[in-house]
Amino acid sequence: MESILIQVTGVDNPGITAELMGILGKAKARMLNIQQVVVGKTLSLSLQVSLSDQTHPVLKDLLFKAHELGVHLDFQMLDESIEEKSEGLQRYALTLLASELRPEALHQVTSVLAKHNWNIDTISSLGERPVSCLELVLSADPSTLDAVKSELVSLVGDSGVDFAIQEEGLLRRAKRLVVLDMDSTLIQQEIIDELAALHGVKDKVSEITHRAMNGELDFEQSLRARVGLLKGAPESVFTEVRSQIELTEGARRFCRVLKRLGYKLAVISGGFIEVVGPIA
Repeated sequence: MESILIQVTGVDNPGITAELMGILGKAKARMLNIQQVVVGKTLSLSLQVSLSDQTHPVLKDLLFKAHELGVHLDFQMLDESIEEKSEGLQRYALTLLASELRPEALHQVTSVLAKHNWNIDTISSLGERPVSCLELVLSADPSTLDAVKSELVSLVGDSGVDFAIQEEGLLRRAKRLVVLDMDSTLIQQEIIDELAALHGVKDKVSEITHRAMNGELDFEQSLRARVGLLKGAPESVFTEVRSQIELTEGARRFCRVLKRLGYKLAVISGGFIEVVGPIA
């Protein structure tokens, strides 16, 4: 049996895949892998198949049919050593999210991947508006995962691209609960900062937050100190803050789509239930 990679490109039209599969079916080919994508009106179809030693008549039929369909077909015999190189590699899904994914940002991200020999198997677009989102399925040595994560984190500020890396597999696709942070994630503000601004103590609260971020105070100490500064504020500040809250761009659609797909949604917040509850 010979392993062959068949690549088809050209203007997309209904029936192309069906015609080619009909020829492979008659030849008793074994399907090893398949990827098909249409960008604009251009088809890109890749097939990895295993055929008996009598491959030449089949390839001739495929080439003739491709010409008849108005597409270009190319093929190559695969070296078994290529398959062996993939052993020991883990597949990961890298999700990239930004208001706009520009080529320079993708250059930065993919350069990090290339540096650590992470191979891009597929790239898929998950959304364009109101935010851009790409999913890259990658093959990589698991021992390099921490280094790649660290370097991608260092790019976030400059590139404006958020990312998540997950192991690719059934578990990733079987999740049914999505938990979101509230402040500066689901919403654009920090609730306690907005309350402090209305009460005239925003600078003092910000100073405590800064000290906590520098490790001078632990979370409980900083929370008690910040809330203590709100003493005496009228209950009406909650209503006023709620009226000022702005959802992060894309958050409403994100939640709506997930709920339609049957996911359960939850939020976690260090803010106040009087504000968090109505938003949730």
